[in-house]
Amino acid sequence: PTRRRLLLLCIASICLLIVTLSLLNPAFLQRFSSTRQPSLISLSAHTYQQPLIKPQLATPVPSTTAHRVPTPVSSTSSLGTHSTPTIDPLSSASARATPTSSQTRQVVPRSVPPAAPSMAASPTPGPSLQLQVSPASLAPQVCSQGPGYWECNVTLTTSGSGPDRLRWSMALSGGIAGVTTTILHGRLTVGEVRTLTIYIPDDPFAGNCTNASLIFSSSANTVTVPWNCP
Repeated sequence: PTRRRLLLLCIASICLLIVTLSLLNPAFLQRFSSTRQPSLISLSAHTYQQPLIKPQLATPVPSTTAHRVPTPVSSTSSLGTHSTPTIDPLSSASARATPTSSQTRQVVPRSVPPAAPSMAASPTPGPSLQLQVSPASLAPQVCSQGPGYWECNVTLTTSGSGPDRLRWSMALSGGIAGVTTTILHGRLTVGEVRTLTIYIPDDPFAGNCTNASLIFSSSANTVTVPWNCP
């Protein structure tokens, strides 16, 4: 028990001495603490030096409010009130070079719908091919006299239009007989001219002047050419 008391007394004396020295000289306490607890002193020293760091050197923490864009109303009002907008020559040149949608509508003509094709009137078909005979009548006055016959020339033509050729033929009518010709039938195209030579006998006692005529028939019409006696 005596030893314990002495030990406690020594410990109490040492503690009292340390407290007294710490009050009188704080540097002694710092040295004593550094020799006794180096890890705690370095930690406290580091903690003590942390407030000395400047706030502006700290890395800012990103937040949602930092990325908010100001409303266009405030920027427009402040810009129109306190500053004059500058015109970029390149942007103005490009604006003049590139037409806007309204300019394009003015330059490009509006498409006009095609007019409905008018119904073309169907052409009126022209007259079909018709046989024409000249002269209209035969007589010694229009013919030439030969030895015992009259030589008469008849011209055949066509009138009208048509893709096909016109068939024709010649026949005799009345009391005429002994008549000969170079061609009795044939075909005529548009614009073609055919000349026939007809030989009529010159016999006043044969009765060739009684209702005598030459008949030219075709697929389109018939032409009668009378023969008048001398």
